[in-house]
Amino acid sequence: MSTGLPGLDRLLGGLKPGTLTMLAGRTMSGTTALLLSIARHHGRPVILAELQTPGRGHPARFRPARTHTPP
Repeated sequence: MSTGLPGLDRLLGGLKPGTLTMLAGRTMSGTTALLLSIARHHGRPVILAELQTPGRGHPARFRPARTHTPP
């Protein structure tokens, strides 16, 4: 399955159906944005589990990603 990002697909060979794909990175490295981009490409729900964002830090970040508006 394509990630929607040709360069990443070349490196990974795409995503494999039926497998768990984990994405990890340093704080503020764009991992959440990358995950949301891939999820938007497929239009499927994803599970996001993070250790770095305390409390309710994500809803405001997700809104622009879901509506294609600036934060």
